[in-house]
Amino acid sequence: MTRAAAALLSAILVCPLTLHPTLAQAAQDNSAAKPLTVEAIFAHGPLIGHPPEGLTWSPDGKHLTYLDGGELIDLDPDTGKPHVFVSRAKLASLTGAAGSETDRDHRERYKMASYLWAPDSAHLLFDSNGRLWLYDLKTGTGVQIGFTGAASGDDPKFSPNGETLSFVRDHGLSVLRLKEPGLPAIAVAQSPNATMLNGEVDWVYEEELETRSNYFWSPDSKSLAYLQMNESEVPEYPITDWIPTHAKVDGQRFPQPGDPNPDVRVGVVGATGGKTVWIKLPMHPGQDYIPRFGWVDRKTLWVETVTRDHKHRDLYFADAATGQSHPVLQLTDDKFIDDNYDVSVGYGSIVLTNWTDGHNHLYLYKYDESNPATASATLERQLTKGEFEVGEVYGVDHAGKMVHYASNEGNLLEQKLWQVSFAGERKQLTDGAGTHEGNFAPLGGGFVDKQSTRMDPPTLRLCQSAEKCNVFWTTRALEAYHLHAPEQLEVKAHDGTTLYGTLLLPDGATSPATIPLIVNPYGGPGPQEVANRWGDGLLFD
Repeated sequence: MTRAAAALLSAILVCPLTLHPTLAQAAQDNSAAKPLTVEAIFAHGPLIGHPPEGLTWSPDGKHLTYLDGGELIDLDPDTGKPHVFVSRAKLASLTGAAGSETDRDHRERYKMASYLWAPDSAHLLFDSNGRLWLYDLKTGTGVQIGFTGAASGDDPKFSPNGETLSFVRDHGLSVLRLKEPGLPAIAVAQSPNATMLNGEVDWVYEEELETRSNYFWSPDSKSLAYLQMNESEVPEYPITDWIPTHAKVDGQRFPQPGDPNPDVRVGVVGATGGKTVWIKLPMHPGQDYIPRFGWVDRKTLWVETVTRDHKHRDLYFADAATGQSHPVLQLTDDKFIDDNYDVSVGYGSIVLTNWTDGHNHLYLYKYDESNPATASATLERQLTKGEFEVGEVYGVDHAGKMVHYASNEGNLLEQKLWQVSFAGERKQLTDGAGTHEGNFAPLGGGFVDKQSTRMDPPTLRLCQSAEKCNVFWTTRALEAYHLHAPEQLEVKAHDGTTLYGTLLLPDGATSPATIPLIVNPYGGPGPQEVANRWGDGLLFD
């Protein structure tokens, strides 16, 4: 499908519909079905149950943990057998009371982790509404080591050597020395006011650029690179919160067309504080974006910039000590750079996705690893090619020269998991109808396959390889309802583009009839809503 063909419908508006007589037979076949009511769908949590949450691999790849029923479960990657890692009683003592509905929604919407593995794979950090607990797996004890003051968006991280913990507090960056217990947190990049965000992610970047973090540790644990966002010129948009008894209005910094964007720049500060070194980039203040950045090595940063008109996407390497930068890679599009901003840099290679040939595909670039200060990137090869789109890139192993990703190759309405080597050798990792989502071990080897179809809720499998997978979560909660599938529709646009839709007709009719049509037209050049995957909207949208 070309980029022009990416405008997809989730329903097609036509005249009032005449109910087909064959639906009467379907109603008779379902006469013994359990009635699907609004109360059944919403009164007691998700009708399909609660699939595992917070599915996370330990850094050494020996543990796969997830939250289930108030317990932390450990799934042995070798045997696939689960056991309780942290009991309900211990977890309750660490988590405390639930945060506000706003914070709970924020954490869920933007996939904010409630716990993290330490680099030594022997400790866990639990983030309970800003209270940070360090849990020792050997002794089974937890100690509160800090407080961020925020129930969401505090973004705690371990330094690579595991000796320091960083987090966002009061719109700036603070650190805790874990080997010096009892010492207060040190503000290393303090914010002067609420409109100056140092390392914090604002709404525009979080919602529109899918930015999940705005600061990163250097590989040697001695420095932090962070994005500073000056929002003082961004207009506020009033949002009414109707949930409490007494409604209130919150102000959200929200640039509408023509308004200033946040003024952004990347800085580097030492792990113990000190003066920030600002990276010098040729940007238009209050206009252009820095959607992604990170470390090339302990002395060098990479920074990605995108112009406001989305016609230029540039990658720079910068000296962390001086702030001097130079362009390494420059991509242009005379229409629009699509919103696939992820970049992976390391070991002399750069992997990114781009629409150069009309489809979103993976590209491999090379640079001089021995001298990144003056390096430029050259295209090594296009790793994927064909009439399909690469979706999420789950991980790039630069040392092992391997990329794990998802794509709709073979069926535009479905998704499978794949791997491709830096030599361009591809392998399909999952089979079976529907949509597959992945979660790969950090050191290669095992992965989790989350598979669903339009009529089948997710089933989760732990796979040691593409050929060896074991189910560890599934549900039969919907079997009693005898649900019937919506009809799949296809129409041609004026330019020949195929537009996909679904049509769900009411059950229980006994004769031909004209019925009203509820239309959901949400879609566009990116979010394809019509796919063979499970969505709770099938039950009640």
